[in-house]
Amino acid sequence: TQPGGTKNDFELYWGKLCEALHDIHTHNAGNLSFEQLYRFAYKIVLMKSGAQLYDRVTEFEGKWFAEQVMPPMSALITKNLVSITLDGAPGISVVERRALGEKFLRFVRTSWENHNMAMNMNADILMYLDRGYCEDNRRPSIYATTIGLFRDNILRKNLGATGSNYDVFDILNATIIDQINM
Repeated sequence: TQPGGTKNDFELYWGKLCEALHDIHTHNAGNLSFEQLYRFAYKIVLMKSGAQLYDRVTEFEGKWFAEQVMPPMSALITKNLVSITLDGAPGISVVERRALGEKFLRFVRTSWENHNMAMNMNADILMYLDRGYCEDNRRPSIYATTIGLFRDNILRKNLGATGSNYDVFDILNATIIDQINM
């Protein structure tokens, strides 16, 4: 049994928080009670389960990237995009280069904006986690951690499926340069 609550209490509170994280990511946060969600996180930290909550939030975000962000991003990173931007493949029209590059850049920007908005909302809900757990245990804030997850799970992700050994960041950087050159 945890101080101030049971394992069942933790799972109940985490279940509510997990549902809220999903709703925030899917832009269905209109009916959420941020005060109540804050209280759930507060109670978890008081139960001395801050580490477990911290880990569950980071696991949730990693799974979100793997299941919701990377599949559509991977679909945009075609062999043509890689060969245009990184391998300097001739014979692809400027119109196709521009279209492929713009579509990819738009998706990365939208993914970042959505993630940043969601993490700001999550940081509000998990404010007590930062104060009552992160500061005392010298862990980065949940916001800093989840922003870093975008870097690690998206930008540094290797997409071997394209037949290349490039990370998303390599393709992003080359696409930006290619768009500027055009």
